Amino acid sequence: PRNPRALYLLAWVRLALKEVTEAETLFQQARTLMPNTPGVYAGLLAVAKERGDSKAEARWAEKLRVMEQATD
Repeated sequence: PRNPRALYLLAWVRLALKEVTEAETLFQQARTLMPNTPGVYAGLLAVAKERGDSKAEARWAEKLRVMEQATD
């Protein structure tokens, strides 16, 4: 899909199906198209947690925190 919202939603579906690599790819595509959307970073955080990647988890958690503060 070329629609950023569709990419974002499909990424969550892929993650729910435990297709982690595909989910990450879709979240990264969505991030390129929607860089100011906190949910994209929440998705990347969820991918990092699923993988057990604590460094990526910390990075995406911080980015999510900054994004959420910007929308307050």
